[in-house]
Amino acid sequence: MSQHNLLLGYRKAKKDLISLYNNTVDKEDRSLISDILATANLLSRA
Repeated sequence: MSQHNLLLGYRKAKKDLISLYNNTVDKEDRSLISDILATANLLSRA
């Protein structure tokens, strides 16, 4: 998979996770999604 395709996949996944976060009421679920987004953000900078 090319780096360009990986970037597009990452952006779509991030957008989907943000949408899921915004539509989630449960605090534990929101916290988990937030942790996933933070980890993905760190990994994307590595």
